[in-house]
Amino acid sequence: MGRVFEALNKADGAAAAAPAVAAPVATRPEAVDDVEDRPRAYRPLGPKPADFDFVSYSLNAPTLSEVERANEQEKESAYQRTKSTAPARTVELEHSRLDPRITASFDSMPLVSGEFNKVAIALISAASTQRIKRVLVTSAEHGSGKTSAAINIALALARGRKRVLLVDCDFQRPSVLRLLGLEAHTGLAEVVNDGARPGEAAIRITPSGVTVIPLLGRLDNPAEMLSDRAFPELLSMLENDYDFLIFDSAPLLHSAEARLLAPMMDRVILVISSGEITAHQLSTAISPLTRDQVLGVVLNRSEQAAQVV
Repeated sequence: MGRVFEALNKADGAAAAAPAVAAPVATRPEAVDDVEDRPRAYRPLGPKPADFDFVSYSLNAPTLSEVERANEQEKESAYQRTKSTAPARTVELEHSRLDPRITASFDSMPLVSGEFNKVAIALISAASTQRIKRVLVTSAEHGSGKTSAAINIALALARGRKRVLLVDCDFQRPSVLRLLGLEAHTGLAEVVNDGARPGEAAIRITPSGVTVIPLLGRLDNPAEMLSDRAFPELLSMLENDYDFLIFDSAPLLHSAEARLLAPMMDRVILVISSGEITAHQLSTAISPLTRDQVLGVVLNRSEQAAQVV
C-alpha cells in the first residue's frame, strides 16, 4: 500500500511541475472580409441569419387554422372519392349460372386453375419492382377464350389477397356479365358518357371479392368514348381503390379500340387459341405493342386446357 501512495505522490508532483498550457481561444479576424480568405475554422457553415427574412416568413406562413382546413379538405376529398367509387351492390356468384370455363370456381379443374395462378404470381412479382396496375387482356382473333381468361386471372389475383377490378372493354362483344351469370342496369358507358357514379356500375362479387364494371351492350362508337377526357380520369380515380385493374378488350386484329386502350395500360396479356392462329396473324396483332408491354401469352385450349407461355 505504501508503494501505491508513493507513486501517487510522484504523479502529483510531476503534474505540478509541468508548465500549464492555455487552450487557444478562437478569435474572429477583423481584417478578413472575404469568406474564402478566412481560415477554415472561421468560415460559416450555412447562410448567415441576417440573410433569412424572419418577418416575411412569419407573415406568409400558413396559420394553424389554414393547415387544419387543408387537411380537412383533403380528407373530405378522399372520402367523396371513395364514396363515388364504392360498389353499389354485392352479389354472390351462383354456380348454376356461372360459365364452366370460369375454372377458379370449380374444384374439378385444378390443373387449369393452377395455370392462371401462374399468371397471377407473375403479375404480383412484376408489380413488386415496377408500376403495374392496369393490365389489358386481349387476343389476336375472336374465339380465343380471352374473356374467360380475364375473369380467371382476376379471380386468381383475388385469391392472392389483391384488390381487383375487372372492366369489360370489349365494345363489340361484351360478355363478362353473361359468363358470370350477372345482371346489371348501369355499366361503363353510362359512367363515362352519362356521368353516372362509378360505384353505381360496380358490382362486388362474393366470395371472391373481385369487383366488376360491365358493359351492358355493344357500343356503336367506342373510339369517341375512349378519346373523351372522362375515360382516363375514371381510370386514375379507380386506381386508388385497387391493386390491379384487369381490362377485357376486343381482339387486336378486329378492333381499333384495343389499340387505343393499349397505350393506357401498364402491361398486356395476349390470349391465343392453340392451333387456330398463324405466326403471321400473331405478328400483325402484336405489332402495335412494345416488347416491354407484353407480359406473356396464355395458350388456351391446348391439351392441358390452358398454359402460360
